[in-house]
Amino acid sequence: MESQHKTLARLLQADLVPIAHVSFNQMYTGYSRRYGTVIFVKVFGPDRERKFRTEQQVTAQLTNRVLAGFQLASHEWVLVLRDWQLTPVPKTLTPALVYQMGRLVSQFHRAVQLPTSQNLMPVLDFDGMVARVNRLETSPHYSELVTLLQYFLDHQTMLRRALAQQPVVTLHGDMGTRNFRYHHGQLVLIDFERARRGYAL
Repeated sequence: MESQHKTLARLLQADLVPIAHVSFNQMYTGYSRRYGTVIFVKVFGPDRERKFRTEQQVTAQLTNRVLAGFQLASHEWVLVLRDWQLTPVPKTLTPALVYQMGRLVSQFHRAVQLPTSQNLMPVLDFDGMVARVNRLETSPHYSELVTLLQYFLDHQTMLRRALAQQPVVTLHGDMGTRNFRYHHGQLVLIDFERARRGYAL
């Protein structure tokens, strides 16, 4: 049976090189003769269709990077993008850079619209929060997390009321400095598979 790497190389007429990355997704890059440009390929597992579609839709709203999206016979979902030469932001953040990041996130909130099927009102998942903290029992920060969690649990009603006053927007869903990059000197956001509706904070 043909490997995923070989299948994609054949379908995209590309010399693909796997990208080592801590992720549930397999990624490749290389020059595609089919598209006449260097491509970035992100492969989602068969059970990750929603994440694939979210990433495809959000990327298409924000850029002209999307070249194709399809499902392989082996059921993985494949997103093909124009490859961008991206540079990470500095490890040491300055107030000016953090301000730029905040402006970019605010623009993202206002610009991105998820399909009606994903346009559900957000739920404050306090029970889920308990389960997530319990999974971090071996973390050196566990006792601090438990203390913070108790504060949130003790103030659930107040928090729900306060958040209900906030507008509901599209959240990035995986906010962290690793998902900010520079493209030709301009700060950009990447990696949209976890985008969802939520309260603006």
